[in-house]
Amino acid sequence: MLAPGLRAKLEHRKLLKEWEPVPDDAPKSGQTLGGTGPHAGTSLTGRLVVALPKALWGPLTRGVYMPHTMVIAVPPDELTRLDALVQEQQTTETRWQASAEKDADVLRLRGPELRAARARIRAERDRLRENGTHRVSRLRALAPALRAELDHRSLLRDWDPIPEGSQRAGQTPGGTGPNRGIGLTARLVVSLTEDLWTPLHRGVYWTNEPHVQVLELWKDRWGAGPAAGRPAATPDALAERERIAAHITTTGDIIRTALTHTLNGR
Repeated sequence: MLAPGLRAKLEHRKLLKEWEPVPDDAPKSGQTLGGTGPHAGTSLTGRLVVALPKALWGPLTRGVYMPHTMVIAVPPDELTRLDALVQEQQTTETRWQASAEKDADVLRLRGPELRAARARIRAERDRLRENGTHRVSRLRALAPALRAELDHRSLLRDWDPIPEGSQRAGQTPGGTGPNRGIGLTARLVVSLTEDLWTPLHRGVYWTNEPHVQVLELWKDRWGAGPAAGRPAATPDALAERERIAAHITTTGDIIRTALTHTLNGR
């Protein structure tokens, strides 16, 4: 009885498609970065045990994980500091794993005992990654601050899908675009999981929509100015456009804020 509703929800979220396999070191579906995990959540005290057919399990687990690669213009020094943080975290995890293996005496173990010990170590490694103790990738380093920033901006909610053919989030009128912005000469490449990508892009689109519509009205009035056979925009009109554009947020704005908070330890 669960299958029809689940299939409809997967279809609504555009997850019913073929996905690449989830990488071995990726967060497990249902344990996404910043999520509540399997044992948290107000009033979620029951446990539903259900066996899903492959036709639903594949798009659910792979689609939820699906990474969305973004390229964000950032200050070079901040990108350098982020990568140094990730490198430091990787070194910390390597040392932790060596210590865990020594404590488990894995060099002495064989067969089932060795496999069980390695499984326990992997499980603990995954737990430390999930709770943010070991932030061993750009995504893991940024995820807590990005989720906090989305929450601060009231974007962590269910949004309607972005209409087909609409301008993509992050390319909204008034934004700097991927290749502009004073001092933003480095490029941060990061792959976001679905639980971060969806509220980021849909939230930016829908919260910008009223301001974009006002900006379109401004363009209808002033257009390209004399080059289009229209009067040049007056200083007051140009100031008005700046006020309108100031209300428009780009995905890059949000990720750059999360990056700054990450580096400042917030």
